[in-house]
Amino acid sequence: MMEIPKKNRLFCSVGRKDEGMMNEKKQIAVLFGGCSPEYGVSLQSACAVIRHMDRAVCDPVLIGITKQGDWFHFHG
Repeated sequence: MMEIPKKNRLFCSVGRKDEGMMNEKKQIAVLFGGCSPEYGVSLQSACAVIRHMDRAVCDPVLIGITKQGDWFHFHG
């Protein structure tokens, strides 16, 4: 697998230090799947997004949609 340069990785803004905000992780929803012929492409895209999120500042919330339209919250 090719390593993505840090400047090209997904990142989250956690708040400006000059505002005195705590550096808490942001929860980022990643939706994938759905009632589409592009179902498999959506899964692959979501996998790439999740894999390249900076976990030091982001907690992904995984929400999958089946081909039948049922929604699921995935853990882990």
